[in-house]
Amino acid sequence: MAAEKQPTNDVAQIRELIFGDKIREYDRHFQQLDKMITTLNEQLNGLGVQINNLAKEQSQMHSTINERFDEAFNKLHARLENLQNDLQQKFENLNELKVNRADLGNFLIELGMRLKGDNLMSKIMEQNNDHEQR
Repeated sequence: MAAEKQPTNDVAQIRELIFGDKIREYDRHFQQLDKMITTLNEQLNGLGVQINNLAKEQSQMHSTINERFDEAFNKLHARLENLQNDLQQKFENLNELKVNRADLGNFLIELGMRLKGDNLMSKIMEQNNDHEQR
């Protein structure tokens, strides 16, 4: 068995002499690449965490904006309803205060008659009396 290991050992020595420096150089290069890949994976994982955090923040900001918009909309809607109710109430008050055209016409006729010196009531009563006597 010792004889069998001898040729293998000789082959390993020959391989070391021929390819030894290159193999060690490749090993160092692969170790550097492995470290770089590990570093890049760690950075990538860190970026993934940052992206998730940013997405959560953006979602929270979106929710906050929606809540504020809803609050503002509800306040504006309530104010608009109040203004509509106030306007409706004012229109109703104006309608109550508005003088009937017929009443206003009669008032103006009576005012004109008084300014002219005629007393409308006395004329109406005279006409009534004349009617009753006939």
